[in-house]
Amino acid sequence: MEKRNHNNSRSLDEQCRGEYAKDVIKALILKERRRKKFFCRSPQIHERPQLISWIQKLSERLKLQNTTSHLAVYVLDIFMDNHDIEPSKLKLLAIVCLLLAAKFEELDSNIPKISVLKNKLDSDFAPTDFITMELVILKFLKWQLAHPTTAHFVEIFSSYAVEENDLVCCREEHVDVINNETMKCAMSSLRLEASEAMQELMEITLKDTSYIKFQPSVIAATIVCLTRRQLMLEPPWTPTLVKVTGMNGKEFSHCLKWLLREIDADEETSMKIDEGYFTGGSPCSPEQSPDVVKRKNP
Repeated sequence: MEKRNHNNSRSLDEQCRGEYAKDVIKALILKERRRKKFFCRSPQIHERPQLISWIQKLSERLKLQNTTSHLAVYVLDIFMDNHDIEPSKLKLLAIVCLLLAAKFEELDSNIPKISVLKNKLDSDFAPTDFITMELVILKFLKWQLAHPTTAHFVEIFSSYAVEENDLVCCREEHVDVINNETMKCAMSSLRLEASEAMQELMEITLKDTSYIKFQPSVIAATIVCLTRRQLMLEPPWTPTLVKVTGMNGKEFSHCLKWLLREIDADEETSMKIDEGYFTGGSPCSPEQSPDVVKRKNP
């Protein structure tokens, strides 16, 4: 099982804003195209919201990264979509998905031990049960865990979500009294506000199976664009974002409309979105997916 590289001395933010940003994004987009398709055919699909909520809460307690919890949910989704799981083993499955994701995403010092995770389950599963479940999942995934998620793309795109000229534009009337130190504090505050908004939007798209029909890069671009709109930053999709992501807006217009309708039915009208962003149609919903409960080869 390959593991994400954490040994580079440069921070991820520096790498994302560096000369390799476009190359990193291109590599991730190539990997996301190899993700298994999701059909919403799990007999236990109704348990998904509770399992995801549990994964998120456990991730917070263990102080795991967003990329870890998102990868765990992806593994959970794909495995459940291709297997009929015994109800008594659903929590074991979820917690092992989180463990595998942590082994791939986290520093070794932050990977939770099986003994710690075992205490989180209200059952008598033995450590061997965890190991057996790990092996079953890894064999199904052909020992590949390098699957980009929305969190991976947001982690990169967010480096370009707010720029210094955004601060000047949204506070133009006060520019003459802002010194460098004040500008830094205001910029930090704006970035924090953007980060919190993106986090909320990520949670919405993670829990709703409708968004599984979109590629993670498309969802991430939607989240960044909508965050800028919510913060009243113009333009909502900057030339820098176009250059770095390779998207001009049309690629995620479909997802943007869908997310806007979910947040607020009136939001789409009030924000007066440029019709040039959009194409016709609507994303697939779970109700439109085939009702298959037996295991199928992808």
